Amino acid sequence: MLQISELYSKVDWWKKAVFYEVYIRSFQDSDGDGVGDIAGVTSRLDYFQELGVDSIWITPIFASPMQDHGYDVSNYRVIDPLFGSMVSVENLITEIHSRRIRILLDIVPNHTSREHKWFQEALSDDSRPGPRDRYIFRKGGANGSPPNNWQSVFGGSAWESYGDEYYLHLFAESQPDLNWRHADVTKEFEEILKFWISKNIDGFRIDVAHGLFKDRLLRDEPREIARVPGTDYQGLDQIMVFDQPEIHDLYRRWRTMTKELNSQFVLLGEVYLHDPMKAAKYGSPDELGLVLAFALTAITWNADEIVRVISQNIDAFAFSKATPAWVLDSHDVSRSATRFGGGYTGQRRSLCASVLLLSLPGACIIYQGQELSLEDGELSPEDRTDPIFRMSNGHLLGRDGCRIPLPWDNSSPANGFSTGKSWLPQEKNFSERSVEQQNLDTKSSLSIIRKAIKLRKDIPQMASGEFDSIKNDNGRIIICWKYEALKLICVFNITGEPIYMTSGKVIFETYSKNSHQDVGLFQIPQGEAAWILE
Repeated sequence: MLQISELYSKVDWWKKAVFYEVYIRSFQDSDGDGVGDIAGVTSRLDYFQELGVDSIWITPIFASPMQDHGYDVSNYRVIDPLFGSMVSVENLITEIHSRRIRILLDIVPNHTSREHKWFQEALSDDSRPGPRDRYIFRKGGANGSPPNNWQSVFGGSAWESYGDEYYLHLFAESQPDLNWRHADVTKEFEEILKFWISKNIDGFRIDVAHGLFKDRLLRDEPREIARVPGTDYQGLDQIMVFDQPEIHDLYRRWRTMTKELNSQFVLLGEVYLHDPMKAAKYGSPDELGLVLAFALTAITWNADEIVRVISQNIDAFAFSKATPAWVLDSHDVSRSATRFGGGYTGQRRSLCASVLLLSLPGACIIYQGQELSLEDGELSPEDRTDPIFRMSNGHLLGRDGCRIPLPWDNSSPANGFSTGKSWLPQEKNFSERSVEQQNLDTKSSLSIIRKAIKLRKDIPQMASGEFDSIKNDNGRIIICWKYEALKLICVFNITGEPIYMTSGKVIFETYSKNSHQDVGLFQIPQGEAAWILE
């Protein structure tokens, strides 16, 4: 078996990596059933290589009843036939490594599917100690009410009744939470990690990384549960179910174990916490090392706000000696092109913000379609599949809009995604922003993002230099990188009018005018960006 150490020699490669999130159901279908699959990903490896990303992260591909599209796992060592087989995964790993691109899978340790063999055993055997102890079952209150006031992130109570007891589910009722204080659980996931490391993957993105342990006494939440800005999630600030102290010792053990098996194995934590200091702690060098930084998923188009949240996160991650993986778009939030106003304006702002993402210190995540400046799709109630939509009785739209299958070209019936009907319908105008169409335009979102990723690796100030500062100068966000006596200034126009620069040489811009202009006065249009050498 080809070892990673034979492929790559760069230590801690992930600290400045560009990751590409593949939402497997919507990336590329290879067999015409309308759902993306592993063979489809393999067929598009040239796309990743041309884009210039360092690694892909694929959302869950394990056996699942698909109540939450794979985030309800029934067997962590078996590939769901909807996506392929173990042979197709092994082929993907071999082929992607041959292109010197790495691959992360998505592990879901907070909960399993109801159909997991452990939970089926728990339902049939209520003895104590017994199978139910691997999950969190409790008697209800005196009047038969749930054990406490905890809320599901997807809406409603986090408790589901079964017989004379309730079981905990922080997400859908089909996703029972595991009891991470049970020895069987900790041992099983260590074996799962070892199993997949033996398959030569390069890392795991850890779902709900901050939520594995719950308050031991199951005490009520002391405050009202708030909804997360920019999402249809509630309860992500629950202090009794998230960020419990035992979690850090667990990740220290995982770090030690994975480092012994593969010194460059990545543990990328999904940590949704309002306090960036608490979130960054998970990225300490002896823990995960790399944590998703979600601050930009909730920003408005406001320079003060953008600089403030970025600065807070940079300081927090520096304090913990952790590396942020900056996120703008993901499979869980509305796309930035929609959040920033939609239409042409939203698309240009999304592109500008994506370049901003690539200008920041640390790693970053490009969510599929972000490089195309795609907007959310409009869906009828009949087409919506997200459990958030169901559990809220349609009051919350959920995440389907940001998960519409990618448009590769203008072919029927699904713009190159599938030869069949796609599992979520695409917008009528999706082909206008297809990969094929954008490849023809040197100033398309795709072409610009591709160039920015290449320059990020080639410019000495970014590749080998040091991040110096970020500031708001009257609506101009200015990021400075230094390398020896050289400066790179990244300017983002968040104002409502053009701005003018009087010095430096433009080496990269998101707009068509003033291309590669020599030193002198030049204009940056509103909602656009430029990188300038000084």
